[in-house]
Amino acid sequence: MYKPLADSTLMRMTKKEIIEQLRIAEHNFKAMEETVNQQAENCKKLLAEERQQYGAKMDEGVQR
Repeated sequence: MYKPLADSTLMRMTKKEIIEQLRIAEHNFKAMEETVNQQAENCKKLLAEERQQYGAKMDEGVQR
């Protein structure tokens, strides 16, 4: 689990160290974004396959 750095720790860091931390955070954000986008595509594909297999029966269960 990620634990944010304390302000005192950040204040003692050099600009170079802070930039390195920032680049790591940027990389992690991009990787997370790609993962979320891939999961969204997987869900859309799965939903389309389920609708094709079950058709109107599936939509009836959603509508109450």
